[in-house]
Amino acid sequence: MSTEPETLIDGYLETRDGLPSLSKLERLFSTVTRKNCAECGNEFDALGIVIVCPACEMLPAKRESEALPLPPCWPRRHVSRLGEMVGPSLAMAEKLAPKLVGGRLCVLAGQRGTGKTQIAAYVANWRASNGYSPGIYTRGFDLCASVVGFDREAKLEKLQKTPFLVIDELHRMEAKDLPLIESVVDDRYSNDRTTLCIGNWITHEGLHLGETVDGEKLTGIGSSLFSRIQEHQRVRTGGVVWCKWQSYRAIAGANV
Repeated sequence: MSTEPETLIDGYLETRDGLPSLSKLERLFSTVTRKNCAECGNEFDALGIVIVCPACEMLPAKRESEALPLPPCWPRRHVSRLGEMVGPSLAMAEKLAPKLVGGRLCVLAGQRGTGKTQIAAYVANWRASNGYSPGIYTRGFDLCASVVGFDREAKLEKLQKTPFLVIDELHRMEAKDLPLIESVVDDRYSNDRTTLCIGNWITHEGLHLGETVDGEKLTGIGSSLFSRIQEHQRVRTGGVVWCKWQSYRAIAGANV
């Protein structure tokens, strides 16, 4: 082994002939020093060559544990961001989640980018964390496309009987497919099962009959569903929740 003096190069100990010194490496890995975390910048006592504080080191595991209760039907991107929610969407999610149990019918409406799907994921995660079923997430188009084939009735029954059902992007439905959506929601309504519908409408009239927003033609939910929602609004077991705050996407774009 070389007896040449050692030098510290970029945090690693080497002999002048390029070979590591075992004694110095042992000390390097066992020495505690004050460092600034590479993730959050906070000072911490680092053992050896560790550059991330314990709190930041736990974040990936924490996010993964938050995602575990939700089944694969829930969008992974939204599930992974539950711990990053901020602003009005988080405030609405915290307020709404405890109320979406026991036969509720609710609509989340508002312009794109306001975090409506993220709110739904928060609600599902809250339900799972509090002993309720996280239920099923689907988009309106996917729901209609899936209820086909020899096992159509079994697929339909699954949607009708899940304790919590989220139907996203209803504003993109074709009018011809609305009767199937109405059938699913009506069965759930009759059996006191909670349903959350999501769409980009910005007015009550648009929610009911359709409207054009930023050049995009949005389909309304029709008179049958609209009547059900109005009934739940009157008796305070649901209704329309308007997400009227600024789009998070617009805010992010402004900060670039």
